[in-house]
Order: sequence, then structure tokens, then C-alpha cells
Amino acid sequence: MTKIFSKSKMLARLEKEGRSDQISPQALQIMTALDGREAQPNRWRQTVYGEENAWFCTTANGEQYPVNPEDCEDIHD
Repeated sequence: MTKIFSKSKMLARLEKEGRSDQISPQALQIMTALDGREAQPNRWRQTVYGEENAWFCTTANGEQYPVNPEDCEDIHD
């Protein structure tokens, strides 16, 4: 199964949690850069810290950002 980051899903979750006022222009820019990109499991965090749901996305510029798996769409291969 593949996970794809969804900007709209993240914005909806933050709105539901009452945290939409915490979204900065920089955060929106990062969300836009990650939107539609494949999320990868962060094996290092999963192994070292035991975080089962540790995921990250990489921008076109090669920068990696942690993402919440709840903000991703599951694509069945």
C-alpha cells in the first residue's frame, strides 16, 4: 500500500482539531510542496524509537519533512 500526502486532508484535520489558526504561510508553502507526493516510512524512527506511524515526504528540492499518516491517502497497489 502506498501513502500520498494530501494538503486538503491535513487542512481539514487541523480545522477539525481547532488548530487552523496555527497554520503559518511557511507551513502552507511546505504543505503545497508536499501535496501529492508519496510518503515513505521513517524506518530509523520506527526502529530506534518504536514509532510505528513515523512517515516522511520529500520535496522536489530533496528536503524531508515528517508527515502525519492521517494526512495521507492510502493508494492500494
